[in-house]
Amino acid sequence: MKTLLILLFPFLAHAQYEYWSPATPVSFDSSDVTNPALPDSRFWGGWGEEWLACTRQRQDGSDIIVLQTDSAGARWITKAGQITNDTTSDDHATVAHIAVYNRPLRRMILWQRGRNEIYYAYSPDSSWLPPTPLGAGTFGGRTPCVTAADTTFAAVWENGGRLVFSEFKSNAWSPPAFISGPDDTVNFAPQVKYIDGGNPYRPRPMLVWERRKRASRERSITFSVRVDTGWTVPDTLVAAGNNRNPRFVKLLTYACMLSYESNREGHSQIYGAMGYNNTSGISWSSRATPLSLTGENTNASFMLIPIITNSPNSPTLFYVTGGTWRRTNASGQDSIVVSLGNSPYYYEQRSGGAGEDINPVISGGVLTGDWRWRFWSVWESYVAGRWRLFGSWVKVSIGDVKEGGVVNAFQLEQNYPNPFNPTTTIRFTIPVGTGHAPSLLKVYDVLGREVTTLVNEAKEPGDHQITFNAEGLSSGVYLYKLQVGNFVAVRKLIVLR
Repeated sequence: MKTLLILLFPFLAHAQYEYWSPATPVSFDSSDVTNPALPDSRFWGGWGEEWLACTRQRQDGSDIIVLQTDSAGARWITKAGQITNDTTSDDHATVAHIAVYNRPLRRMILWQRGRNEIYYAYSPDSSWLPPTPLGAGTFGGRTPCVTAADTTFAAVWENGGRLVFSEFKSNAWSPPAFISGPDDTVNFAPQVKYIDGGNPYRPRPMLVWERRKRASRERSITFSVRVDTGWTVPDTLVAAGNNRNPRFVKLLTYACMLSYESNREGHSQIYGAMGYNNTSGISWSSRATPLSLTGENTNASFMLIPIITNSPNSPTLFYVTGGTWRRTNASGQDSIVVSLGNSPYYYEQRSGGAGEDINPVISGGVLTGDWRWRFWSVWESYVAGRWRLFGSWVKVSIGDVKEGGVVNAFQLEQNYPNPFNPTTTIRFTIPVGTGHAPSLLKVYDVLGREVTTLVNEAKEPGDHQITFNAEGLSSGVYLYKLQVGNFVAVRKLIVLR
């Protein structure tokens, strides 16, 4: 019997969490359903609902279908969309979405059709446009990967050992272009991610991939980033041992963080690397940090959860890492590990049944109504003679930012109403004796990016109130911060459409 092993632990602070839910069916089709893909994004997925793409097998081929959870995000419902439905073989889907303030969630799916074609489907709102070829013939390929920035998608795939890249802007993909030269045919399994950096500071696409070593069948991990002058010369991240399956961390944008598997210590383990984007490329602060447990560990992917400490005067935004990978113990039994943070360890075991459990993926998560971040682990299980998708979810508190009472008679009150749409009132108090105090009241998203400035002027002592209009903002959690001299207070508000 194969089992799913879930690992849960806090990181940097005492994040509040629940136990993982029991294994729950995700797919309900009578056919085999495989290869789940959960979306990459620059931001958390929204309020309540999650979605994924997967492959449904047929006797004469396979289709790409979309599944989604109910509005509470606690269970998966029946098929939400069938992207392909013909006699071709469609597989290896990769998905991303864009959540920006003044637009609905935009979703993108890329997949491999047959042996050497890349197709895509785009959803600018709640419906999907027809499947459309992106790469074929000279620019065809396999193993696509897609990611998203604020308004742009980027995709990369492999064609005969060369890398092909394209970007989706103004509702159209750019003509596919080779990143590697005609004689450079040893590149495989590419991944793409937008990393913030450069001057001016903006999202820039970065690639990471496996590169076959000339003298052996082993592979190194190689990277390149697009700077103002074009793509940097491919550089080696790690070379020792046989290195496979590089994956960028979901949601992280201000730095480059990725995982990969390597046998550099004699057996396959998961390692992490972290670097920062500068005007000339990536500066790595670490390249081979061990991340996994004992045994053989492969096929890892990670994400980040934003957590806010509840210090009244200096609230801090940091991240909890969540990860998943496949592990084989000394007796040869496979399991799937899902993690939060890095120490101490807490285990739970999950399985879809008495069969085999493989290919786990982890979601970027969605916010629930009780100030928690719900995210899923989804995997394949071989049950009753067919492959099905199963999953388990956990909710993690993203912190409860409290002002903590009156500090030197200053006070920032909770906005009312909350949640709201589209206006709410924010009240604050400046005590007598402070004179005309310079006051700054700003609103931020959960990634710490400034949304708007509500107050930036000297205020007299007394009670003040400001009306905040969130017209044009997407549903979700935002922070509002008051700073008057040395006094700082932060609270959370919810926009609910």
